[in-house]
Amino acid sequence: MRGKFEVHYDFVALIVIVFALSVGFNLYQRYQYNDLLSQHTALQWEAQDLEINQRLNLHKLEACNNLATK
Repeated sequence: MRGKFEVHYDFVALIVIVFALSVGFNLYQRYQYNDLLSQHTALQWEAQDLEINQRLNLHKLEACNNLATK
């Protein structure tokens, strides 16, 4: 005689709750990832701008030093 397969309502409820929590957590992580990615991109642009400004200022300083020595 074969055993009868039963699915209890509490098991189905548990699976639904776990699935909903998993989807919610994944959406929360995606939100955090997008926020961090935008911050990272902004910081990269800022660092690049600062590096360019530093190079320009160094060239201006060299030009001033060259004029002062003449």
